[in-house]
This record gives sequence, C-alpha cells and structure tokens, in this order.
Amino acid sequence: MPCLVLIRVRIQDLYTLRNAIYKARSVLEKGYRGLYIGISNDAERVPPCESQPLLNYGMGLFYFSEEADARRFIYSDQGFMETDFLENSDIMIIPMLKPLLIGCYGTALLITELVRSENYCQMPASAITFDMEKCGAVPNIVDTIQVGMIRAYEAKPGGFRISQFPNKKVFYDWVKSDCGARFREDMCKVRSMNTYIATFARDLF
Repeated sequence: MPCLVLIRVRIQDLYTLRNAIYKARSVLEKGYRGLYIGISNDAERVPPCESQPLLNYGMGLFYFSEEADARRFIYSDQGFMETDFLENSDIMIIPMLKPLLIGCYGTALLITELVRSENYCQMPASAITFDMEKCGAVPNIVDTIQVGMIRAYEAKPGGFRISQFPNKKVFYDWVKSDCGARFREDMCKVRSMNTYIATFARDLF
C-alpha cells in the first residue's frame, strides 16, 4: 500500500531537517524507492476551525509506493535517523487512498489531524468532497485512523484526512466559496482536531 512519511520538527530545526534530507535523498530514491515531496515552513490553521496564524513547526514529506520500503528506510538508514533534529520530532507513516500528483513547483496539502480516533465518526463522509475537484484539487488522498508512529515528541495523532490542492491561492479561493463555507461549517462540528494548509516544496525560498 502506498504511504506518506511525515516528519514534523520545531521550526528552528527545519534547516537541519532539510540538510539531512538532501544528504539522504540519493539513498532514499535509489535504495528504498522513495520520493522526496518537499518541506514546509508555512503551515497555517484554517479558520474558523482555528484562528491562530502560522504554526510553529516545519515538516518534511516523503512518498513510498510500499509501506515496507518506508519502514526499511526509517529503521535502516542510520545516517538519516541519527540526525540532531530527531530528538524533538514526530515521525509517522500514513497510508494513502489515492495517488499524489507530483509536480515541479510544489503542492499544497489541506491536513485535518484528529487528536482522538474515536472522533473520526464526527467527520463528514469521505464521499463528500465539497466540490474540491472542480478547482483541480484531489480530495482525500489520505483518510485513515491507522497512523504508524515511529517517533513521538507530541502525542500520537488519532487520524488524518488530507486533500491536495495545486497551491495555497487555489485553496483560499475555494475555501471562501460556498463549497468552502459548507466545509468549514461541517468541520467545526468535529471535536479535538486541527485543520491546516501547508505548501510543500523541494526547497525553502
């Protein structure tokens, strides 16, 4: 099953994460059949679910066509897994439902993170996409409560729902539309979750 490996670090450790990824990238792609999607330093909570500005952490994201390859990379590549930032990081394997569209200029992911898995039943049905696809988005590439926690600095998430947008502008145009308003209304009924939008690019600019 295809999966994402999400690494979350303190914002001050993001460049350390970036450098570690660059050193390991060749081994990642040739030895473990993984793909580096990008890093993010601009995660923003989506109001009215949350009203705080930028989140104080950075993220790195990898794609693997098989979870076994992801686990082999994480557990076997000592050069990457002994990097300084790992002491204060979250590393998790997240199974995917749909392929990720890979481009040259980065992508934006709308991430809903549940604090408790039992609250998943409060989420809108997975088939309800709020017409995201009409603006070029891919709804629900991830929709799961099965999170493989490799390293936890914070508490283990209870689940994820992730949709892919071409960029943040497309997302904000959608979220301000009638469809986006219905999305915000429905998401505000879900307890103990965080929803945020983040751009992932191959490098920081």
